[in-house]
Formats: sequence, structure tokens, C-alpha cells
Amino acid sequence: KAKHEETVARNPGLSNNQISTLISSMWATESNEVRNAYKDLADRAKRQHAVENPGYRYK
Repeated sequence: KAKHEETVARNPGLSNNQISTLISSMWATESNEVRNAYKDLADRAKRQHAVENPGYRYK
């Protein structure tokens, strides 16, 4: 999601499927440091959601 807009701008004319494939390849080559940074962001968002929505359960 973070790279989608930039990737589309750099690759005009590619379909959304092609953009997704390209971004997937980029993710596969990211360092553990970058991957961990995104995992930390997701963990923070999850904790924040739990605080804002106590008792929430996905159905």
C-alpha cells in the first residue's frame, strides 16, 4: 500500500495485477529491518484498534 502510488507513477500503463506482482517482488527483497518496521506499525495499529474498540470480534 505504501509503495503502490509511487510504483504506478514509475510504471504507467501497467495493470493493477502487474503492479501488485511488481510490489510483491519488491517486498520479497526487502531487508528484515524494513519488514520489522512494517510489522511494528501493524502491531501498533492492532493495539490501538483494541483500545478504541474493546470487545470487538471479527465475525
